[in-house]
Amino acid sequence: MSKLHVIETAQDLDRKSVIETLEAALAEAREGLIRGVALAVVRPDLALNTSWSDSNAAAPLVGAVAVLQKRIVESLDG
Repeated sequence: MSKLHVIETAQDLDRKSVIETLEAALAEAREGLIRGVALAVVRPDLALNTSWSDSNAAAPLVGAVAVLQKRIVESLDG
C-alpha cells in the first residue's frame, strides 16, 4: 500500500507555528500564569501590528520584549 505524503509549504509551517504559540500562551493565561503580554504581528503582505495588555506588569514586559528581540536577532544570525 502506498503512503500519502503531505507536502507542507512555508506558509503552512508558519501558520502551524503561530497557532501553536498562541494556543500555548492562551492556555497559560487561562490558568492565571501570565500577568502581561506583548504581541507583534506580521501579516502576509508584511504589514505590522502591535498590541500589549494594559496591566501592572508593564515594566517587566518591556524587559521581556528586549530579551525576545535579542533571541530573534540571534536566530537570524544563526
